[in-house]
Amino acid sequence: MSHWQVGWLLLAAFGLAYIVGHSTISLPIRLLLGGGGQLNPEAKPLIPFVGPLLISLVECPACFGFWEGFIFSLINGSAFLPAVVVGCAVSGSNFILGRLTHLI
Repeated sequence: MSHWQVGWLLLAAFGLAYIVGHSTISLPIRLLLGGGGQLNPEAKPLIPFVGPLLISLVECPACFGFWEGFIFSLINGSAFLPAVVVGCAVSGSNFILGRLTHLI
């Protein structure tokens, strides 16, 4: 894999983390699973204890980035340890890009 491909992969991973965790496209699903939010603070979560935890993990670009890189690497045929390394790389790049763009 060339340096350009790695760069595009990391940018695509950050884009997916933003779409799932912070965009208005996924907001109704996040509100349904996690409950509350600014639109309806009295709403109860769909899954009482797991929903808010799941939403906090999805809305964190670094947390979501680790699992995103780990799962995609396993799907691509990597072994466990290289998948962990890819997950850490995507997590770190998501955190850095999120801080640089002021999205987190």
